[in-house]
This record gives sequence, structure tokens and C-alpha cells, in this order.
Amino acid sequence: MFGRVTFYPTLLYNVFMNRVSTRRWFDRIDDNCVLGALPFRSITSELITEEKVKGVVSMNEDFELKFWVTTPEEWQRLGVKFLQLNTADIL
Repeated sequence: MFGRVTFYPTLLYNVFMNRVSTRRWFDRIDDNCVLGALPFRSITSELITEEKVKGVVSMNEDFELKFWVTTPEEWQRLGVKFLQLNTADIL
């Protein structure tokens, strides 16, 4: 329950910090891996065209993927494999 209560305030904080600081929403780790925060619909095209993302592994709980993010069905239509490993972030 605590994770659900704190999710949106921490998400808002992270979006704000991404806008006003040098913090990036995602970074390329090596030739095969991009590590980042929630894959918002607004960056899906960039991830596919510029970063050449072919698969997404989500370590999010279901409620965290309810709004603003690309759905598994949308990823599939875009030719991107999607795997969700439901993981509690804030306990």
C-alpha cells in the first residue's frame, strides 16, 4: 500500500528533475542495453527509432503501468517484445 501512495509523488519528482537538471530519463549502457525509467508513450518513438529498442523488460507493478506508458499491446504492434516482471519498488 505504501508503494501505491508514494508512486505518483515520486514519479512527479523524477519528471520534474528530468526537466530541470541534467538527469536523463534513460541511458545507453552498452550496444545492447538501454536502462531507464517508465517508458512513457511520448518517448516510445525515440526508443525505437533512435535507440533501436527491440525488447522491453519492465520491473514495474501493474498499477505503475496503468497510465501514460506504452501498453504491452502497443509494444507488440510496434514490433517490440515486452516482458513484465512484477516487482515491488517501494515497500
